[in-house]
Amino acid sequence: MQLESNGISDYEVSTLTSKLIAEIFNTKKYRLIEREKIDLILKEQGFQTSGCTSSECLVEVGQIIGVELILGGIVGKVGQTFMISVRLIDVENGEITNTSTLEFRGEIDALLTDIIPEIAKDITRQYIRTSNEFIGEWINDKDIPNSIYRLKIENSSNKL
Repeated sequence: MQLESNGISDYEVSTLTSKLIAEIFNTKKYRLIEREKIDLILKEQGFQTSGCTSSECLVEVGQIIGVELILGGIVGKVGQTFMISVRLIDVENGEITNTSTLEFRGEIDALLTDIIPEIAKDITRQYIRTSNEFIGEWINDKDIPNSIYRLKIENSSNKL
């Protein structure tokens, strides 16, 4: 989902969101569904995402698109200080499983080069949910497009 904007342009938020998605993907801890595929699924279901920033709305989106986790957050600016706050939500129970918030004073391009990579590392550090599968074993299901994957999680108390 697109990060919410507060005090910066939609174009800048879109760029920061794309960078966050790429950085999370690069951690190799999660498989992601492309934003275009999410938009297509939601459009087919008649779901409007404008204004969808609450955890409840994000959980509903996650259920529609069939994911275990969904990310939401905000990028804001007050004076010369930027703040990025993201949360990882378990779609099954609606619980926020992890959050990461960083503030930065300076030019916005440092958010892209320095802050977003730190947010991605931080938000992907702690999540674990138990089931009968394996942590971190990636599967590319043959019956779905290559850009859609799922993560198998094991019954373990180990953290990623």
